[in-house]
Amino acid sequence: AVHDEDTQLVSFHVIMTSGNTQLFDILPFISVVNWTGTLYFALAPFQNGNASFDVSLKDDGGAYQGGQDISAVNRSFSIYVLPVNHPPSFNLTNQVVVVNESQILNQTQSVSNFATIVSLGPLDPWITNEDNQILSFQLEPIIGFDLFASRPEISVRNRTGTLHFQLIPFKNGNATFNVSLRDDGGTDRGGQDTSLVSWDFEIAVLPVNQPPLFELLKRYLFVYETNHTNTTI
Repeated sequence: AVHDEDTQLVSFHVIMTSGNTQLFDILPFISVVNWTGTLYFALAPFQNGNASFDVSLKDDGGAYQGGQDISAVNRSFSIYVLPVNHPPSFNLTNQVVVVNESQILNQTQSVSNFATIVSLGPLDPWITNEDNQILSFQLEPIIGFDLFASRPEISVRNRTGTLHFQLIPFKNGNATFNVSLRDDGGTDRGGQDTSLVSWDFEIAVLPVNQPPLFELLKRYLFVYETNHTNTTI
C-alpha cells in the first residue's frame, strides 16, 4: 500500500445544481473523519421539495508537476424533503352565544366572525404550501342538543368562521358543544390534520313570553229576550 499522501487534508465540495434553495437554512456540506464523510444540512421550517447536488473531493497536495488535487469523478446526490401536514388552528371570539327562543320553524340564525384567526397550518403568512387544503369544523354536542332542529355548523370563508343553527320553535335552555378544526391534508409521515386545541362554547336560548290564545265556540248566540233585570244566562 502507498501511504505517502496519508497526511494530506481532504475536503468535499458540494454544489447545488437544481432544486429549491429555500429548502435549507444551512446548505448541505460533508465533513471527513476517519476516512468517511458525514453529510450535514439544516432544513428551513415548513418547506418541502427536492434539490440535487454535485460533490467532488479535494486534497491539499496541490497540482505541481501535473498532479491532480481534485477527484477525477464527481458524484451527484439528491435530497427529497417530503411534506408533513401541520395542524390547523383557530380562535373563538365568543364562547357564549345568547339568543331568544324561535317562533318560526326552519329559521336559520347566524353569528358572523364566530371563529377567527383560522389557519390552515403554519401561522406565518409567507408559508403557503398548505393553502389549497379544505377546512371543516367538527362540532360535538355535550348537552342540550334537543334545542335544535339540526346540528349547528360553522362555515369557513376568508379565514373566519360563521356559526349557523336552527332552533326548534318555542324551546329554550342551554346547549354546550365542543368544536375542533380539521383539514384534508391527512396524517401521512406523522402529519396532523386536527387542531391541537378544541374549544367549548354555549348557546343560551332565552324564553320569550308568548301571547295567550283562545277560540270562541260560537260566533253567533241566539237568546230570548227577558222580562227580568240582572238575569244571567
